[in-house]
Amino acid sequence: MKVIAVIPSIGPGGLTNATLSRGSMFARANRESIIAVYEYNANFDGQRAEMVRSGRLDPRVRLVSPYQYYSHQFRFREGYRSVALITRPYTVHTAKSNRTYVETRFNANGERIATLHFNSKTLQIEKVEYTDDADVPYRVEEYSNGILVRITDYQGETVVSERYVSAKGFCFLRKEFNEDGRFARLWFWQPDTHQPKLYRRIWDWRRDFISHLAAETESKTLLLCDGNNVPAQFLRLVSDQIKPVAVIHMNHIMPNGDLRKPYATYFEKLAEFPATICLTERQAADLIDYSPEVSPVVIPNSIPSAGAGVTGRVKRNEAVIVTRLVDGKGLYDVMKAWALVIKQLPEAHLSIYGDGSQKEGLLKKAGDLGVVGQISFPGRTDEAAQRMAEAQLTLFASESEGFGLTIAESLSVGTPVVAMNCNYGPDEIIVAGKTGFVVDNRNVEEFSEKIIKLLSDHRLRDEMGAAGRQWATDNLSVGPIYERWETLIKSFN
Repeated sequence: MKVIAVIPSIGPGGLTNATLSRGSMFARANRESIIAVYEYNANFDGQRAEMVRSGRLDPRVRLVSPYQYYSHQFRFREGYRSVALITRPYTVHTAKSNRTYVETRFNANGERIATLHFNSKTLQIEKVEYTDDADVPYRVEEYSNGILVRITDYQGETVVSERYVSAKGFCFLRKEFNEDGRFARLWFWQPDTHQPKLYRRIWDWRRDFISHLAAETESKTLLLCDGNNVPAQFLRLVSDQIKPVAVIHMNHIMPNGDLRKPYATYFEKLAEFPATICLTERQAADLIDYSPEVSPVVIPNSIPSAGAGVTGRVKRNEAVIVTRLVDGKGLYDVMKAWALVIKQLPEAHLSIYGDGSQKEGLLKKAGDLGVVGQISFPGRTDEAAQRMAEAQLTLFASESEGFGLTIAESLSVGTPVVAMNCNYGPDEIIVAGKTGFVVDNRNVEEFSEKIIKLLSDHRLRDEMGAAGRQWATDNLSVGPIYERWETLIKSFN
């Protein structure tokens, strides 16, 4: 049985990391593993190469997008040619920045007709913008590694169509949009019939693509529907050959007790899925309360090779958070607690790794609290495990999660965690008093006290770190987690 996971895009968050880690786990167990990403990304191939290089993705995993997949299928068919790249007697003006080399072309009347953007290091073309007599853009060509991949046409500021082309310019997909810019229809050139097919809903085209992937071999398919709005779109594919499984990655309940909007479209049909996966026991219990006919299977995210590749000594009095700087991560509460911490431990320092829309507000808050010198914002890191291993403790303060992956990652490298409790994750991953501390009711004062305790007692920190590493190995390493997946797969076979 092969495994296909479906996610919207490759991003910096926990959903991507969990999906890549799980896909790699299946590949290393010699099971066919595919991750299908349905949103467009011009640099998809480069992104995949970087993930393999950095170790985030096992090279045996097939990471596919319908856009790159079909572009490859039509790679020998010819079509559109860029007018801007055809040699003509233009007047040219050039400008150069650190990243981009820009070439603006004018006609004999001095009117701008096209602007070409090149990568200043490779000199490969990245984008061409065409303008009309009024100097208004009406077409944009996008390139990947110097090859044309998408053409977008405009009327004023409104997108009217997007054309996706193969390496030789053959248009295999055309999206059309209404006057208000909303999706209207899609024309797709079918590789098997060599005829265009009209789709009124983009999800119908995406679903056909997944069906095509599943049918490439005769083996059955375990279809893991990751992403909040994904499961509802694939329930209709249930058959003897395809088993769509709803994977719940986040808390499905809002603070007021109502169901979160992304789940409202399919939670009433949860019992129709061959299986529903939760990451924690407590969420599984809450799901049963919501829908008694559902029998969720609990399979946490795995943490591959606890501490593998992590080096360096612990920086005393250093705490870290690795998160996105967005609403719901509880960072203002953390900063309030840190202001209390430094009253007793002036030398203590907190590094908050990540980027996001709240960064400016957090910097201002640091100034208001007088902790500018004790809290730093180094930005996003691709070495989260290393940063946590170097710290004396990791902090966690999300208001809502599906699992709390950074808690598990921190324990796996031997760094204890002080967490504010939430649904779901902290009180199931942390053994309170053994591998870290869990604070209820978002109590800032108690949170600061637990931080001070661990920063002040190096022996306790080391004991908790060792216990946490062992717990992560016993419960969240690839071996025990893969056994749970194998049990589920065998139930379908």
